[in-house]
Amino acid sequence: MKRTRSPLMFAAGVLALGIALTQSNPINLMRAQGSVDPNVEGTWRVQVTPDGGPPFRALATFGSGGTVVESSEGSNDKGGQGVWKRTGGRTFGFTVEQFQFDNVGNFIGTLKLRESDRFVSDFDTYDGVGMIEFRNPDGTLAYTVCARTHGTRMAVEAPDCR
Repeated sequence: MKRTRSPLMFAAGVLALGIALTQSNPINLMRAQGSVDPNVEGTWRVQVTPDGGPPFRALATFGSGGTVVESSEGSNDKGGQGVWKRTGGRTFGFTVEQFQFDNVGNFIGTLKLRESDRFVSDFDTYDGVGMIEFRNPDGTLAYTVCARTHGTRMAVEAPDCR
């Protein structure tokens, strides 16, 4: 005799499996509760305020494989590349390096940014501290500057035109 399951028993089993899978993964649990995914991946608008210097803006894009691409206003760089990693539940850090050029295109050194950040409660903003290190073309350290940073996650925006 062939045994059949009632649709109600099948639905209860699927529901129990779904709850178990959601409970076993904190990110899925937060999604189920309607929270924003606490992931740094994506593009961020960053306000950088160096100690003793004027603030400037930057864009940073964090990739799923632990890579980061950065560009900033008012600098003589061609953009930077680096790596990031999660350092805790609400914290992450990254390191970026850039080649620096003068106004006519001559190589003048490298800039390294090391940053440590903490998500604000909504996971769409972060605050952090960073150290900017400039090295001459021969690799000798020229100077370092510390800075405060504030990042805001970029979101998709629909066009208003028709």
